[in-house]
Amino acid sequence: MDIISLFHAMGGIVAFSTLIANGFTRTQINRAVATGQIFRVRRGVYAHPSAPSEALTAARHGGMLTCVSVLRARGVWVLPEPGPPHVWLGGNGREFHHPDCTCVTHWSPGRARIGSVGLETALLHLRKCSGDLAFFASFESAWAKRLLSTSARSRIRDRLPVSKRWLVDKATGNAGSGLESVLRFLLMQVGLSLETQVNINTVGRVDFIIRLRGKLLILEVDGREFHTSRGAFNEDRRRQAAASNLGIETLNFSYDQILHQWPEVLASIRAAMTRTADAA
Repeated sequence: MDIISLFHAMGGIVAFSTLIANGFTRTQINRAVATGQIFRVRRGVYAHPSAPSEALTAARHGGMLTCVSVLRARGVWVLPEPGPPHVWLGGNGREFHHPDCTCVTHWSPGRARIGSVGLETALLHLRKCSGDLAFFASFESAWAKRLLSTSARSRIRDRLPVSKRWLVDKATGNAGSGLESVLRFLLMQVGLSLETQVNINTVGRVDFIIRLRGKLLILEVDGREFHTSRGAFNEDRRRQAAASNLGIETLNFSYDQILHQWPEVLASIRAAMTRTADAA
């Protein structure tokens, strides 16, 4: 394997020690740098020009990409908005300050190397960084996308504090969106339970139902990109009309409402529950 093939095989960033271990001499490494094939990221770390920018930033900072940076790259729904790279430095790594550094540094036991942490570790780092709600939503998203095996979910549970293992126990693999996970988490916190992804005759599949004395209340969530097409808008209205014909009330909530107006959302759900129970 030539030196460029090694860089491609390892994601574009390679430690000096790894280059030496693969049989390349210091002279060969210096020649590759001089000809522009690779460049020095910091002492002991080299990169190919095609290396991903966030991974380069993490290497400059002294560690590995983690938390939301890894999850978002894997297509997992994350609650925190896009921001600077999250970098894990292990338990006693060294933080290198580099130009325009905005990195969010993670310190926890282990030895950080180069590249990105695995999905399981990224989820655990997310809980410490952004809290239980963010973890729960991303965990359900990763599960729904079939990125977590049964054994992976068990390992994550075992690595959580005992008091936090309910986050895995209460999670499901059928969440339709991260926002659905957020709503279910928030309602669980106030003692309300939901049935998720339920098919109702003539209505279709709905996000949630609450059963009250034999009557149903439907809850639907609209993500930030909802109603970008006329067809989606019309289908939503058809479903509400079909539910109304069955005497079922439907509440729709947006991303901003659930995340930024939660007291009002909860009050409207409780009021609708009272109406539904009284009509039973």
